[in-house]
Amino acid sequence: MMKLKNLGILLVGIILITFGSFKAWEWFAGTKEPATTTLLVDQEQRTKVKLPYGGIHSYTGNSRYLFFSANDTNKVSKPNKVIQYNRETKNYACIYTSDRKEANVQNVSANKEWVVWEEGQDQKPNAIYVKGIKTKTITPIRPDTKDVTYHHLALGRNHIAWIASNQVSKEQSLYVYDLINQTQKKIATLSTTEPPLVSVRNDQLLYVNEERFNMYSFFSEQTKTYPCPKKHMQRVKLLGKDKIVLLEKVGQGILDNRAFLYNYKKKQIIAFPKEATGIDGMEVDQHNVFLHKEDDRQDTLYKVLKNKVKKVGKRDSCYLKAVNGLYFYYGSDPLIVSNQRPH
Repeated sequence: MMKLKNLGILLVGIILITFGSFKAWEWFAGTKEPATTTLLVDQEQRTKVKLPYGGIHSYTGNSRYLFFSANDTNKVSKPNKVIQYNRETKNYACIYTSDRKEANVQNVSANKEWVVWEEGQDQKPNAIYVKGIKTKTITPIRPDTKDVTYHHLALGRNHIAWIASNQVSKEQSLYVYDLINQTQKKIATLSTTEPPLVSVRNDQLLYVNEERFNMYSFFSEQTKTYPCPKKHMQRVKLLGKDKIVLLEKVGQGILDNRAFLYNYKKKQIIAFPKEATGIDGMEVDQHNVFLHKEDDRQDTLYKVLKNKVKKVGKRDSCYLKAVNGLYFYYGSDPLIVSNQRPH
C-alpha cells in the first residue's frame, strides 16, 4: 500500500512538473520573440556587421554610406524604415520610419548628395521622399490625389524622375523634380499600350513612348527623339554616352526575351550572344553589362567597348546590383558589398 501511495505521489509530481514546464514554455514563446539579424559584409573595409533588422530589402550606396530599407522585427513582413550605414565607422542609424500601419518602403536610390525612396501600402507607392545627405533634411513629395500612385523612381545627379499613374483616368505621366530648386515639371504623357520604361544616367533621362526613344536632358530641359529598333521591349538601361541595353520580348512567356545593344546616335544595333535569352535581371556599370538568368542562378558578364560586345565570364549569384561603383550581392543572408567588379 505504501509503495502504491509513493508511486501516486511521484506520478502527480511528474504531471505537475511537466504541466508547469509546458506553461512556462508557452509563456516564454508568447512573450519573447527570437532575435532576427542580417549580416552585412563589406569586402573593402574587411568588416562583418550584424544589423538588428528582420530583413534588408532595397539597397544602394556610395563610397562612404550604404542605404537600405528594412523591417525592424519579424512581426513586420514589409520594410518600414530607411537605414544609413557608415562604411568607415561601421555605425548605422534609422533615418526614417514610416507612420503607416502597413508601410512598404522600396526603391531606395542614392548618390553622393541625395538619397530618395518610395513609400506606400502593399505594392502601390503613393509618396516619394528625398533626403539631402549633407543637410540631413527630408522633403516629402506627395501626389495631389489619393488615386495617383508613383513608380519607376529614378535618381540623376541633382534630379529625380518618376511615373505617376492615375487610377481613375488611367493616364500615365512622366515627371521631373529639381532637387536643388525644389521645382516639379511634367515632361510627357505616356502611352498606356506600352510598358513604362525609364532609365537615368547622370544628367540624362531615357523614356520610351509610342515606340520612340526619348532622351531628356536635365541640364538643357530639351528632349531628343530616336527611333526604336525593336517594338516589344521589356527593359532598357542607359550605358555610357550613346548606348542603350534593351531586352526584347521574343515569345509568349515572361522570360522569352533576348538582349541587344543599341547605339542610338549611329542607329546601330548589335545582338548579344544567343545564350543571352531568358533574362530576368539586368545591371550595367561604366562599360559592362550583367545579365542574370534565374534558371541557372548565374550572372553573365559582358564587356562593351565601342560597338562590340564581348563575353567575359560567369559567376554564381543570387542577386547582383551595380550602382555608383559598388557591387551588391544578396540572396537571403549575408548582404555583400564590394568595390571590385565581379569576374
